[in-house]
Amino acid sequence: MKEQFAGFYGPSEKDIDETYKDPKTMFIFDTNILLSLYRCEESTRIQFLDVWENLKDQVWIPFHVCLEYQRNRLIVIHSAREALTDVKKSLNSKLEKMFLELKPETLSRYSNLRNELNALKSDLISKLSDFSDEKLEARRSSINYINEHDDLRDKIDELIAGRIGKEPTSKQIEEQNKSGALRYKYKTGPGFADAKNKQDDRYSFNGINYDAQYSDLYIWMQILDEVTSKGIKRVVYVTNDEKEDFFFKINNKNRGPVESLVTEIKREANADVFLLHQIDAFLHHAVSSLNAKIDDSSITELAASAGHLLKDSHRILLSSLPRGIGGVLSDFSAIKQSAHYNNDDKIEQYFHRYNMTRHKLINIKRIIENLENESERTDITDEVKQKILVELESRQKIESELSDILNEMNNELGFVINSNE
Repeated sequence: MKEQFAGFYGPSEKDIDETYKDPKTMFIFDTNILLSLYRCEESTRIQFLDVWENLKDQVWIPFHVCLEYQRNRLIVIHSAREALTDVKKSLNSKLEKMFLELKPETLSRYSNLRNELNALKSDLISKLSDFSDEKLEARRSSINYINEHDDLRDKIDELIAGRIGKEPTSKQIEEQNKSGALRYKYKTGPGFADAKNKQDDRYSFNGINYDAQYSDLYIWMQILDEVTSKGIKRVVYVTNDEKEDFFFKINNKNRGPVESLVTEIKREANADVFLLHQIDAFLHHAVSSLNAKIDDSSITELAASAGHLLKDSHRILLSSLPRGIGGVLSDFSAIKQSAHYNNDDKIEQYFHRYNMTRHKLINIKRIIENLENESERTDITDEVKQKILVELESRQKIESELSDILNEMNNELGFVINSNE
């Protein structure tokens, strides 16, 4: 039965160790892995690139991964720099608020205390200014690749030179679009989890028209072709895409790739082992099997940044109705009250809730857009239109609440990551 249903069986630890040690194993990095290098400490970036350098001849990058990297690179750089600016603004705001909240009736009774507090405030402002310049602005400057030359891209170019998938033809993309529509209908990954999010996102490059909802499928199809043509038997695909079209989950824990991916690469490409690893698993195995040198804190940092890159370049639309706003509020409050931000489980929970809130906001924006369109129809009665307007007002209030929550979480985000330094 194992041979007939191979996709349902995971590799043993021995299989994984042998796969990482095998010089013929192909390693593939997804787009989110490349972009994560712009959202981490310079020391972390250097360590990851050293691991990549040592595996250089075994790493192969699909064409569409490179295209997505180029299309999103500047957006991610801008987002990373703005996030550091937000940390500075939040610190200044909290410092000012702290002194404003001191009770005047108490201070009025202690003239010397007022002077001492003013001196303390001046001292803290000065130290905060120095901290911002030395720690925050220094980091922003190190990734100022919008106005200055991007030497990180130079290094990535160097590492993947001659190891990029061939650009597809219009005919291939058209065929994959048709195939994708049928695959997604039957929940065959990868990519069906993105279908609603990206159904209106289309773009062109070099005369080829692409449909963003099939991006993961374009990558997967080229992986199958490459593994088949090169006779590769062992494949490690490194991605921090956590959706159900990639990973099988129980109790919100990844249990390995979904059966359909394993079955397909074994059937179509005759591969023996297919490992779908997130960046932390990849680096841990690189350390244990390849004696790679990378710190645990760097692994945690890359996992956080790769898994939660905001896809600012996409017009993300979801049609499902958001639920449980009260739950988001209470969960976020619980995380904020925790004194253990440096605990990995807390960080994982924090990012899960951050992503959940972001998706709820995306959902509600889509619903508001639909309601606005409905309210402008001329073929509805005044009674129906009034009901739509009432519903629209209700949804707009929810949107405002979620926006406030997300803004606050964005401010907190810098402290979560920085506490691991």
